[in-house]
Amino acid sequence: MGKLLSVNNINCLYFLVLSLDPVIGAISAGNAVVLKAIRNSPATSLLLSNLVEEYLDQSAIRVVEGSVDETTALLEQKWDKILYTGSARVGRIVMAAAAKHLTQYSRTWRKVPSCC
Repeated sequence: MGKLLSVNNINCLYFLVLSLDPVIGAISAGNAVVLKAIRNSPATSLLLSNLVEEYLDQSAIRVVEGSVDETTALLEQKWDKILYTGSARVGRIVMAAAAKHLTQYSRTWRKVPSCC
């Protein structure tokens, strides 16, 4: 079993589904997942946190809300894999943090639909 960190830009339903897609696979494979939602969408982040807390096993998945300080603290930890969805600027920061621990890093890049 491994530990996976997923840092996501969840500001609409499209990105919510996009961020949960790899999480489902990771949990199915027996990994523990920390899902970090960004600060730009507090209502979506709160919804995700409440749904995960109510319906999913807390030993398998956790949602961390917050901003730069919380993200920085998470990136300082040792992870088996880091997934990132978002801008290239922040992606470079996440990639540099992953490199410090020789952690696998994957950046999802998808074209933003017109709904977002």
